[in-house]
Amino acid sequence: IFLGNEDLKIEIYRREIDDKIIDYYEEVVSALNTWSKYTILGDMHIYSKFGDPIYAPAISIIQGEYEFFVFKISPEDLLKMSYIFRREYNPGAYQRMLNIKRLKKDIAEFLDGPDAILPTNLIGVFNTDVKFRNNRLIIPRQYKSFWVIDGQHRLYSFCYTNNQNRRSNFDLVCVGLDGKKWEGSQQAKLFVDVNDKSKRISKLLL
Repeated sequence: IFLGNEDLKIEIYRREIDDKIIDYYEEVVSALNTWSKYTILGDMHIYSKFGDPIYAPAISIIQGEYEFFVFKISPEDLLKMSYIFRREYNPGAYQRMLNIKRLKKDIAEFLDGPDAILPTNLIGVFNTDVKFRNNRLIIPRQYKSFWVIDGQHRLYSFCYTNNQNRRSNFDLVCVGLDGKKWEGSQQAKLFVDVNDKSKRISKLLL
């Protein structure tokens, strides 16, 4: 539609465009500005690669029958790869729309400040082939390849930070699971566990 890239492999995707869908995309554009195009690419089932694979320093963690990876990645790469399962788009989804004030004011301004630090990890599931070799996670640069389970506001706040922070000054700590080894029901349960079992710090303590 607006890409002009002959290398893109486009899967035909049909969905009735009604007022609800239009309202949804207006909200996405309002929240993510120019970065909203990556959400739209994902919704259109466009999974094209946009560069060479990332070789991210990583460690493999084994917990019971599960394996996952702790790795670092730039916000700019992760913004292009990520997607959210939003209930505004799909009635069967369970993640909420982003809070624009929280993105622009509460987090982005802090991240551009001199004391910015973001040591808490984001959690997501890869739905593309990742490989772990020699303490590095080989991650294809591909649209809609990392489902963000926890940390969407921290990630998408980088839509409003300066370019240097987004590209090279700020590494994000991530936990990634191989979606090919986790069934959809397990992924959904993980989302529930992460968001239901964890508790926020008491406002009194803060």
